[in-house]
Amino acid sequence: MAYPVAAAVRQHFENATTATIDLSGLGIVAGDLVVIPLSQDGGGTAISESTAYGWTVRNPSSVTGDARMAVAYKYSSGSESDPTFTGTASEAWSTLPIIIKDADPTS
Repeated sequence: MAYPVAAAVRQHFENATTATIDLSGLGIVAGDLVVIPLSQDGGGTAISESTAYGWTVRNPSSVTGDARMAVAYKYSSGSESDPTFTGTASEAWSTLPIIIKDADPTS
């Protein structure tokens, strides 16, 4: 049965165009589903992965409004590099990585 495990890592980044998420110390092993909600306080920016580590980013396109949110995820190979995500404007970022153990990659 899958179950989430969250860890308090650096969750807020002051105004910047990038955010590098520290995954060290989270106990990630091969097969874990890693989900990273990414939010910014400004709406006119697109969020994408700026490093080639194989993350899927959902809801990344630019919108207007007061906030921006995207979700990045991937199944871990067991040794994850800290991913860097980028926005098209300098905004404050917030995130809380979620590690889901025993997730079934086929469903």
